[in-house]
Amino acid sequence: MTNNDHQPIGIKELALNLGLSTGTVSRSLNNRYGVNQETRAKVLEEARLRGYVPNASARRLKEHPVLNVGLFFAPFITSNHKINPAALHRVKEFHNEAAEAGMALQVVFYNNDQHLLAQVEEQHMNCAIFYGHFDPATFRAVHDFGLPVMILDAHSEFPDQISVISDTCYTGSAAVQYLAALGHERIGLLCGPTADLHGESYLRGFRQAMDEFGLACREDWIFSLPIPAANKDGARTALTTLFKQEDRPTALVSASDWLTLGARQAAKESGLRLPEDLSIVSYDNLPIASEVEPALTTFDIDIPRLARLVIRLAGQIIRRQDSGTNAPRREILLRPNLIKRQSCRCLRQLSTAPPLIS
Repeated sequence: MTNNDHQPIGIKELALNLGLSTGTVSRSLNNRYGVNQETRAKVLEEARLRGYVPNASARRLKEHPVLNVGLFFAPFITSNHKINPAALHRVKEFHNEAAEAGMALQVVFYNNDQHLLAQVEEQHMNCAIFYGHFDPATFRAVHDFGLPVMILDAHSEFPDQISVISDTCYTGSAAVQYLAALGHERIGLLCGPTADLHGESYLRGFRQAMDEFGLACREDWIFSLPIPAANKDGARTALTTLFKQEDRPTALVSASDWLTLGARQAAKESGLRLPEDLSIVSYDNLPIASEVEPALTTFDIDIPRLARLVIRLAGQIIRRQDSGTNAPRREILLRPNLIKRQSCRCLRQLSTAPPLIS
């Protein structure tokens, strides 16, 4: 097939002539991962015969190469358009680390898979980071497209996708262990949707530890908030009625500092004092966690460390892509650290027995 009038064509016409998607043609022309050698050779030969010329933005990218990383962001958003401050803090750290590594990080609020793939093409993304709440079908879509990705706090079945997961199963268990060591037996849980890995793992770890210590796991003291209510205001509303009852927990395990701020407000409005009447173990270690009174005992995932790891992995999978080798399938599990502050009270009484005489 030849181009008789010698007029250059665009990538869409080239794809139409070949009966392929524009994504497949683009990956073939740029020697990206996800296209077999036969298809790539077919595309390159057709491009030569048809006089294909890349668009201006693609030419500029070739003349001034830069690693383009897409951060697809799908947070829980409240009815008044607020986002968990911990999520925004992570995005900021990803930006900082990418700049230090000489990468261009494009943050895109996730809309749908079609929009996502269009952004990958338009922004010439070399790889992508998925942060938030995605359907597994989205991971399949980007795998089929040939884009290597890293996924935060979610599992993936595909070998070109690396999962970086905060071990909230350990966190839910460790929080109960700490409170039980302080003498608490009446412990509740506050988390987001258990369809989400973060909430599901928190609940699983919480139940395991309650069972291990022989503590009653009261279902009416477990609050798994749905997406619209997984925020400060939703936590306040959910807990106010419980905190006003005489039959209530003495301690609460909370899956985020944002939720904890709502729990604190509910406790205050119910006449409870922290930590005298209610102890709280939280998660995220936002700056406000050390500023409120009393300061929050909370788990710290070390966001700067997380950002460095994710950006370093981005560079690795891009290099593997360029060399034509596949990244090994793997999951990286990060274990948060407990930061002990003043929001927890010890219920155990000091022994008044005389010391033993040796």
